[in-house]
Amino acid sequence: MSRAIGFHQCGDETAYALIENFDQAPAQVLAAGSVTNKELNPLIDRLNSRHLPWALAAEEEGDMRRILPSDWPLQAAQKETLTAPAAAAAFWDWEHGRFDMEDLYIWLSARSLHWSRGLPGRGLAGTVPRSGPLRTTLCPALSRAQSDRNPVVLYAEGDAPGAEVLAELVREAGHDLRPLQRPSEEMGVNPAAAGAALTRLSDNYPALRAPTHIDESFTWRRMIGIWIRGRRV
Repeated sequence: MSRAIGFHQCGDETAYALIENFDQAPAQVLAAGSVTNKELNPLIDRLNSRHLPWALAAEEEGDMRRILPSDWPLQAAQKETLTAPAAAAAFWDWEHGRFDMEDLYIWLSARSLHWSRGLPGRGLAGTVPRSGPLRTTLCPALSRAQSDRNPVVLYAEGDAPGAEVLAELVREAGHDLRPLQRPSEEMGVNPAAAGAALTRLSDNYPALRAPTHIDESFTWRRMIGIWIRGRRV
């Protein structure tokens, strides 16, 4: 038995999922929810999870975040702790046997449309921020399955508008559609947060990345250099 905690940061809020993994059984969610970023530090202490393995799923304008937030409360050192939300969410549902490798996995949230095809963490995946018509948001995902009309497995969050429109667009494009069913104990669980936690307990997920470290002294050194050159003039 082992535990890990995962996070999915979206703007000013961070979803979290504390999971427990058993050798011969699917991972289970022990605690999950969402807090403001300012509440994250006391939450970690409240869950007694400061020393657990952890990972963060986060993206910026559709691309995986490469650096940790400046106020992030956990230490990463050189550990691989960053991943993309779409791949992490797909990994959680894949490990629970909820879709097949030939399926196009789509998770529709209030903010974004996440998609994954192939083995999560190895195949293609991406996030499209929602803006404008839903058809425009869907196109980049469907283009990954268009050539062979792969089946689409759809998970729509309860508060995500446009699920019925999305289902209609998928069928119009010629794909079989299967809604993804979640057990009652996972209602309200952010799949990217749960998947991020599971990546730290698995050897089957290669898409974790160590955060890029920024040399914070660069700005000061640059300013000093400009000042010195100015003095010489």
